[in-house]
Amino acid sequence: MKFGKQLLLKQSEEWRESYIHYKQLVHLLKDLARLVSPEGKAPEYAETEKQFIAAIEAEVIRVNAAYLVLEEQVNQELKKLREKYREKKSALTPDSLSVLRNDVLVCSQSIFYLQEFGGLNATGFQKLIKKTEKLLGKGNVPWAKGLKAVYSTKDFYLSKKPAKFNQIATKIQQANELTDKSAEPRIKSALNRTELHVGEDLDLAALPRDSITRLWVTLVQDSMARPIEIPVMVACGAFTGPVVGITAAVHGNELNGIPLIHRLFQEIDCSTLCGTLVAIPVVNTLGYINNSRGFSDGADLNRVFPGSGAPNCSKIFANRFLHNIVKKFEYLIDLHTASFGRVNSFYVRADMNDPMTRRMAFLQHPQIIVHNTGPDGSLRGAAAQLGINAITVEIGNPHTFQLRYIKSALIGVDNILGFLNMISHDEPEREYEPAICSSSYWLFTDVGGLLEVRPEINTWVRKDQLIAVVKNIFGDIVKKYYAPEDGIVIGKNVNPVNQTGDRILHLGVAGSEFSKRQNDGH
Repeated sequence: MKFGKQLLLKQSEEWRESYIHYKQLVHLLKDLARLVSPEGKAPEYAETEKQFIAAIEAEVIRVNAAYLVLEEQVNQELKKLREKYREKKSALTPDSLSVLRNDVLVCSQSIFYLQEFGGLNATGFQKLIKKTEKLLGKGNVPWAKGLKAVYSTKDFYLSKKPAKFNQIATKIQQANELTDKSAEPRIKSALNRTELHVGEDLDLAALPRDSITRLWVTLVQDSMARPIEIPVMVACGAFTGPVVGITAAVHGNELNGIPLIHRLFQEIDCSTLCGTLVAIPVVNTLGYINNSRGFSDGADLNRVFPGSGAPNCSKIFANRFLHNIVKKFEYLIDLHTASFGRVNSFYVRADMNDPMTRRMAFLQHPQIIVHNTGPDGSLRGAAAQLGINAITVEIGNPHTFQLRYIKSALIGVDNILGFLNMISHDEPEREYEPAICSSSYWLFTDVGGLLEVRPEINTWVRKDQLIAVVKNIFGDIVKKYYAPEDGIVIGKNVNPVNQTGDRILHLGVAGSEFSKRQNDGH
């Protein structure tokens, strides 16, 4: 994705007007480049060049001034936080510690946004200079060296980027340490291997802090009046903080999220954890036991939330799961995979108009991000209606463990927990920038036969490119399918046995403008 679109997607809404006006500067540069030909420069080149240089210098000054103002705001936040800590240091109560932890979270997020603000703008100016030298030729822009020299003066944050960011990292560490010092000495966090069987309600306040607890929560009963339980793992940190929920196997055949949760809980250290981590490795236990995608009544559990309307088995289960467990969360990461006969890329569905869910999506470092406000009946959509920040993470294929995708998704979960100041974690460099899709949809067959889908997942296709063929049982091609528009292959059907109306592939449409409501039905 081009830098201009990346800039739009990663901007903080609050600071949007303070970023580099990258697109306008690129347009001015292209106007200037059009005045150069093999025969030489047009008469108006010198004046246009002068205007372009003035525009860049003005942008540097404007963005730098904005950065310094924003940095001072963050400094003031940190100063107030330290003063509040000193005032309460001698008499910290659980309630005041909780408030203080929340303030630390807000402050550290402000520092994170400031760091990203500086990095995005610095990258923008660097790319602009490189683009200028490429379009006009280094020999034609001696002034570019002078413009770079502007950055080296002590008044410009761009010249001090490494030092500035080191200072910011130190401030984040200071924020993290503020309430650590208030804790009493403690032993290493304990793992309660006893599996507790509890009633319908998950009472997080009743669980011991600085420990991991394993629970079986009863939501409904079977026809023998025996409890139908779901497994719940809870890591209660020694410090107060957010409550993050992670759910897997809402569909019984979607398994990649299970080992992710296992590895996360093997690595988590409750003695330094700020907040509570709740994980349900298998939500749809009946579907899981039966090697089935659906619930016991055949319903797609991810289409019946919040479980309202005429009651049935799946709706009652969904309603109790939502209100007795999920309602306790402040953040939700819902882990899925493709369904039987299909394969998926590693991608995220999130409401890209919401600053927090957009940030969570980027922190996952996926191959693709799809703007989706949550379909009716989905767990994510129901959670969002309760004010919970929720994303869906699609981790590859069904009925298998894919270690590469599991590892990538786990890194993304750690990134989110680090961003929320729950764990000490440095976000690693991205392997690639994700493709951003403003919408997506499935293509379907209109004839039956043997289906061959040509493009691989996570690859781009062009409009009118051949994407699939259907053959009859004798091997004759009866229908060819072409891409209706440019897009990226998010997922595809790999089952060749195709009935009329079966899926072909899931096509993502790139874009940076996001509709208020976007529902692809998935």
